[in-house]
Amino acid sequence: MTSQLAITDTIDLQASLRDILDTQEFKSVYPTLSEYLDSFEQQGIPAKNDLRQLLNFLVTGLSNAKGTQSRFRNEAERFTLFCWHERGKSVLDTKLEDIKLYIDWIWSPPKKLIADTTISSRFKYRSNSDIRVVNPEWRPFVHRTPKANRKIELLIAPGKASSTKHAYKICQTSLRNSYASLNVFFKWLIDAELVMRNYLADAKKNCKYLIKGKVYQPPHTFDDEVWDTFIKCLTDAADGNPKFEIHRFVVLSLKVLFLRISELSSRDYYTPLFNHFRPDPKAC
Repeated sequence: MTSQLAITDTIDLQASLRDILDTQEFKSVYPTLSEYLDSFEQQGIPAKNDLRQLLNFLVTGLSNAKGTQSRFRNEAERFTLFCWHERGKSVLDTKLEDIKLYIDWIWSPPKKLIADTTISSRFKYRSNSDIRVVNPEWRPFVHRTPKANRKIELLIAPGKASSTKHAYKICQTSLRNSYASLNVFFKWLIDAELVMRNYLADAKKNCKYLIKGKVYQPPHTFDDEVWDTFIKCLTDAADGNPKFEIHRFVVLSLKVLFLRISELSSRDYYTPLFNHFRPDPKAC
């Protein structure tokens, strides 16, 4: 892919982008996007019309709720980019094979299309002007590393840039959401009499990545080895400095007594004290 990538603007600017798409103003306000679309038009791909229909879908086919807009925009935009770059065709010419290849593509996307953090702004204002230029940092895919993992990496290799793009993997929930979002997009295209058929159901039925039935979700708990290491570090810290004794006490109390955090936290009407602990008569 070329460096442009982003083709839709923020939710509040989508309608205005659609309205100026066929005017001279579009080239002035979105110069990089205009050049990007022209590069596909020269290849015989009606990119401007594809973008027009995508914006119509987002503006008229969905609610303005931020979550709804983000979910459907991300998927429809990503599929549009796939059609242009990987298939060299219009979204309106999609066949069953294109859907299958798209799922292969999002299952294992090119590393250069994966960002290490969420970048919501696809376009930015050029300094002291109303001109909107593409944000070169935005990518169609995001691999968010948990904060705890980033801290561990900094401890292990301080100063070394982290690169976890090789670990990108779409989960079953996200894969199902991709099918669902595209299905809504193509139903809208059918209702608008822009395509004749929706191939999503056929593609999903034969998907080699979808796991049928319920997917086991392992509990978010420490295994024995990690727990032992954690307690050892906490105990060493408490033995070396009394101020960490309360940390050890709280952690072990929660663990051994199966308490909720709220049972050890202060509230307007209650402040827990050490002497609130007492033997359970039933256990004696």
